[in-house]
Amino acid sequence: MPLLEVSGLSRSFGGLRAVHDVTFQVEQGTVVGLIGPNGAGKSTLFNLIAGALKPDAGAVVFDGRETTGQPTHTIARLGLARTFQLTRPFLALSVLDNVAVAALSREASLHAARAEARTILEMLGLEPWASQPAAVLSTAGRKRLEVARALALRPRMLLLDEVLAGLIPSERQRMVDILRRLREEGITMLFVEHVMSAVMALSNRILVLHHGELLAAGTPDEVTRDRRVIEAYLGEEELS
Repeated sequence: MPLLEVSGLSRSFGGLRAVHDVTFQVEQGTVVGLIGPNGAGKSTLFNLIAGALKPDAGAVVFDGRETTGQPTHTIARLGLARTFQLTRPFLALSVLDNVAVAALSREASLHAARAEARTILEMLGLEPWASQPAAVLSTAGRKRLEVARALALRPRMLLLDEVLAGLIPSERQRMVDILRRLREEGITMLFVEHVMSAVMALSNRILVLHHGELLAAGTPDEVTRDRRVIEAYLGEEELS
Protein backbone atom coordinates (compact mmCIF):
# COMPACT_ATOMS: atom_id res chain seq x y z
CA MET A 1 0.00 0.00 0.00
CA PRO A 2 1.38 3.46 -0.89
CA LEU A 3 2.34 5.71 2.01
CA LEU A 4 0.63 8.71 0.38
CA GLU A 5 -2.36 8.60 -1.97
CA VAL A 6 -3.68 11.75 -3.62
CA SER A 7 -6.93 11.30 -5.55
CA GLY A 8 -8.67 13.88 -7.73
CA LEU A 9 -7.39 16.80 -5.66
CA SER A 10 -8.69 20.21 -6.75
CA ARG A 11 -8.62 23.75 -5.38
CA SER A 12 -9.62 27.08 -6.90
CA PHE A 13 -9.24 30.64 -5.64
CA GLY A 14 -12.08 32.69 -7.08
CA GLY A 15 -11.83 32.17 -10.81
CA LEU A 16 -8.27 30.81 -10.66
CA ARG A 17 -7.98 27.03 -10.88
CA ALA A 18 -4.79 26.40 -8.89
CA VAL A 19 -4.93 22.58 -8.70
CA HIS A 20 -7.26 20.45 -10.79
CA ASP A 21 -7.96 16.73 -10.51
CA VAL A 22 -4.44 15.74 -9.42
CA THR A 23 -3.94 12.04 -8.68
CA PHE A 24 -0.71 10.26 -7.73
CA GLN A 25 0.85 7.93 -5.17
CA VAL A 26 4.11 7.95 -3.25
CA GLU A 27 5.48 4.57 -2.23
CA GLN A 28 7.14 4.16 1.16
CA GLY A 29 10.90 4.69 1.07
CA THR A 30 10.92 6.54 -2.25
CA VAL A 31 11.80 10.12 -3.17
CA VAL A 32 9.47 11.92 -5.56
CA GLY A 33 10.37 15.24 -7.17
CA LEU A 34 7.61 17.71 -8.01
CA ILE A 35 8.52 20.16 -10.78
CA GLY A 36 6.79 22.68 -12.98
CA PRO A 37 6.80 26.34 -13.98
CA ASN A 38 6.17 29.10 -11.44
CA GLY A 39 2.45 29.29 -10.82
CA ALA A 40 1.88 25.65 -11.76
CA GLY A 41 0.21 24.91 -8.40
CA LYS A 42 3.06 23.16 -6.59
CA SER A 43 2.82 25.11 -3.32
CA THR A 44 -0.97 24.87 -3.34
CA LEU A 45 -0.70 21.10 -3.75
CA PHE A 46 1.71 20.95 -0.79
CA ASN A 47 -0.67 23.02 1.32
CA LEU A 48 -3.56 20.71 0.46
CA ILE A 49 -1.57 17.60 1.40
CA ALA A 50 -0.22 19.13 4.63
CA GLY A 51 -3.61 20.44 5.74
CA ALA A 52 -2.94 24.17 5.42
CA LEU A 53 -5.70 24.34 2.79
CA LYS A 54 -8.90 22.37 2.33
CA PRO A 55 -9.59 21.01 -1.16
CA ASP A 56 -12.70 21.76 -3.18
CA ALA A 57 -12.69 18.13 -4.29
CA GLY A 58 -10.61 14.99 -3.94
CA ALA A 59 -8.97 13.12 -1.10
CA VAL A 60 -5.61 12.66 0.61
CA VAL A 61 -4.80 9.38 2.34
CA PHE A 62 -1.64 9.03 4.43
CA ASP A 63 -0.57 5.65 5.77
CA GLY A 64 -4.03 4.24 5.14
CA ARG A 65 -5.88 7.06 6.94
CA GLU A 66 -7.81 9.77 5.16
CA THR A 67 -6.40 13.14 6.17
CA THR A 68 -8.36 15.35 3.78
CA GLY A 69 -9.04 18.69 5.42
CA GLN A 70 -7.53 17.66 8.75
CA PRO A 71 -5.56 20.37 10.63
CA THR A 72 -1.82 20.56 10.08
CA HIS A 73 -0.92 19.49 13.63
CA THR A 74 -3.04 16.35 13.34
CA ILE A 75 -1.40 15.39 10.06
CA ALA A 76 2.07 16.11 11.47
CA ARG A 77 1.41 13.79 14.41
CA LEU A 78 0.62 11.00 11.94
CA GLY A 79 4.15 11.36 10.57
CA LEU A 80 3.82 13.78 7.65
CA ALA A 81 6.00 16.86 8.17
CA ARG A 82 6.82 19.75 5.86
CA THR A 83 9.27 22.58 5.38
CA PHE A 84 8.53 26.02 3.96
CA GLN A 85 10.18 27.82 1.07
CA LEU A 86 10.31 30.96 3.23
CA THR A 87 11.99 29.81 6.44
CA ARG A 88 10.17 30.61 9.67
CA PRO A 89 12.55 30.14 12.62
CA PHE A 90 11.97 31.66 16.04
CA LEU A 91 14.72 34.23 15.56
CA ALA A 92 15.24 35.06 19.25
CA LEU A 93 15.42 31.42 20.34
CA SER A 94 18.65 29.46 20.14
CA VAL A 95 19.14 27.15 17.18
CA LEU A 96 18.95 24.23 19.62
CA ASP A 97 15.67 25.35 21.14
CA ASN A 98 14.13 25.98 17.70
CA VAL A 99 14.49 22.25 17.12
CA ALA A 100 13.65 21.29 20.70
CA VAL A 101 10.27 23.06 20.42
CA ALA A 102 9.39 20.71 17.57
CA ALA A 103 10.83 17.70 19.41
CA LEU A 104 8.56 18.40 22.41
CA SER A 105 5.68 17.04 20.34
CA ARG A 106 7.34 13.63 20.63
CA GLU A 107 9.38 13.84 23.84
CA ALA A 108 8.12 13.86 27.43
CA SER A 109 10.53 16.48 28.80
CA LEU A 110 12.52 19.51 27.69
CA HIS A 111 15.72 17.67 28.60
CA ALA A 112 14.86 14.80 26.27
CA ALA A 113 13.73 17.20 23.55
CA ARG A 114 17.01 19.10 23.71
CA ALA A 115 18.98 15.86 23.54
CA GLU A 116 17.02 14.84 20.44
CA ALA A 117 17.52 18.29 18.96
CA ARG A 118 21.28 18.17 19.50
CA THR A 119 21.51 14.83 17.67
CA ILE A 120 19.64 16.30 14.71
CA LEU A 121 21.79 19.43 14.67
CA GLU A 122 24.93 17.30 14.56
CA MET A 123 23.56 15.36 11.60
CA LEU A 124 22.81 18.59 9.71
CA GLY A 125 26.07 20.33 10.59
CA LEU A 126 24.42 22.96 12.78
CA GLU A 127 25.93 21.97 16.13
CA PRO A 128 28.45 24.92 16.15
CA TRP A 129 25.48 27.33 16.24
CA ALA A 130 23.39 25.37 18.77
CA SER A 131 23.58 27.99 21.54
CA GLN A 132 23.30 31.03 19.25
CA PRO A 133 20.03 32.71 18.27
CA ALA A 134 18.60 31.52 14.98
CA ALA A 135 18.84 35.10 13.70
CA VAL A 136 22.60 34.68 13.17
CA LEU A 137 22.20 31.85 10.65
CA SER A 138 22.85 32.41 6.95
CA THR A 139 20.24 31.49 4.34
CA ALA A 140 21.85 28.05 4.02
CA GLY A 141 21.83 27.62 7.79
CA ARG A 142 18.19 28.57 8.04
CA LYS A 143 17.31 26.11 5.29
CA ARG A 144 19.03 23.33 7.24
CA LEU A 145 17.32 24.49 10.43
CA GLU A 146 13.97 24.20 8.64
CA VAL A 147 14.79 20.58 7.78
CA ALA A 148 16.00 19.96 11.34
CA ARG A 149 12.72 21.19 12.81
CA ALA A 150 10.78 18.90 10.48
CA LEU A 151 12.99 15.93 11.42
CA ALA A 152 12.35 16.60 15.11
CA LEU A 153 8.76 15.52 14.48
CA ARG A 154 10.13 12.06 13.59
CA PRO A 155 8.30 11.97 10.27
CA ARG A 156 7.73 8.97 8.09
CA MET A 157 7.44 11.37 5.16
CA LEU A 158 8.81 14.84 4.44
CA LEU A 159 7.31 17.48 2.19
CA LEU A 160 10.24 19.70 1.20
CA ASP A 161 9.43 23.05 -0.41
CA GLU A 162 12.43 24.38 -2.38
CA VAL A 163 15.09 23.69 0.25
CA LEU A 164 17.77 24.59 -2.31
CA ALA A 165 16.35 28.00 -3.25
CA GLY A 166 18.79 30.85 -2.68
CA LEU A 167 21.80 28.60 -2.09
CA ILE A 168 25.13 28.75 -3.88
CA PRO A 169 26.40 25.52 -5.54
CA SER A 170 28.52 24.35 -2.59
CA GLU A 171 25.60 24.87 -0.20
CA ARG A 172 23.28 23.06 -2.58
CA GLN A 173 25.60 20.07 -2.64
CA ARG A 174 25.68 19.92 1.14
CA MET A 175 21.88 19.90 1.28
CA VAL A 176 21.68 17.23 -1.43
CA ASP A 177 24.08 15.10 0.63
CA ILE A 178 21.82 15.55 3.67
CA LEU A 179 18.75 14.52 1.69
CA ARG A 180 20.59 11.47 0.33
CA ARG A 181 21.34 10.42 3.90
CA LEU A 182 17.69 10.82 4.87
CA ARG A 183 16.70 8.71 1.87
CA GLU A 184 19.15 6.01 2.95
CA GLU A 185 17.57 6.05 6.41
CA GLY A 186 14.20 5.24 4.83
CA ILE A 187 12.44 8.60 5.07
CA THR A 188 9.98 9.04 2.23
CA MET A 189 10.15 12.45 0.54
CA LEU A 190 8.07 14.54 -1.82
CA PHE A 191 9.97 17.67 -2.75
CA VAL A 192 9.40 20.76 -4.88
CA GLU A 193 12.54 21.95 -6.61
CA HIS A 194 13.69 23.98 -9.61
CA VAL A 195 17.31 22.79 -9.52
CA MET A 196 17.08 19.96 -12.03
CA SER A 197 20.47 18.46 -11.18
CA ALA A 198 19.22 17.85 -7.63
CA VAL A 199 15.88 16.51 -8.85
CA MET A 200 17.68 14.04 -11.10
CA ALA A 201 20.14 13.01 -8.39
CA LEU A 202 17.56 12.37 -5.67
CA SER A 203 14.30 11.29 -7.30
CA ASN A 204 12.99 7.80 -7.91
CA ARG A 205 10.05 9.38 -9.73
CA ILE A 206 9.18 12.88 -10.95
CA LEU A 207 5.76 14.53 -11.18
CA VAL A 208 5.27 17.52 -13.48
CA LEU A 209 2.54 20.07 -12.77
CA HIS A 210 1.42 22.55 -15.42
CA HIS A 211 -1.51 24.95 -15.05
CA GLY A 212 -2.56 23.04 -11.94
CA GLU A 213 -2.78 19.67 -13.69
CA LEU A 214 -0.50 16.66 -13.66
CA LEU A 215 1.21 16.86 -17.05
CA ALA A 216 3.51 13.85 -16.70
CA ALA A 217 4.84 11.31 -14.20
CA GLY A 218 7.64 8.79 -14.45
CA THR A 219 11.29 8.10 -13.84
CA PRO A 220 13.73 11.00 -14.26
CA ASP A 221 14.76 9.64 -17.66
CA GLU A 222 11.19 9.25 -18.85
CA VAL A 223 10.15 12.72 -17.73
CA THR A 224 13.14 14.57 -19.15
CA ARG A 225 12.55 12.93 -22.55
CA ASP A 226 8.82 13.72 -22.61
CA ARG A 227 8.17 16.25 -25.38
CA ARG A 228 5.27 17.81 -23.44
CA VAL A 229 7.54 18.43 -20.42
CA ILE A 230 10.31 19.86 -22.59
CA GLU A 231 7.92 22.28 -24.27
CA ALA A 232 6.14 23.31 -21.06
CA TYR A 233 9.04 23.54 -18.65
CA LEU A 234 12.49 22.16 -19.40
CA GLY A 235 13.29 23.74 -22.75
CA GLU A 236 15.13 22.31 -25.73
CA GLU A 237 18.54 22.56 -24.03
CA GLU A 238 17.61 19.55 -21.91
CA LEU A 239 17.72 17.40 -25.04
CA SER A 240 21.47 17.86 -25.43
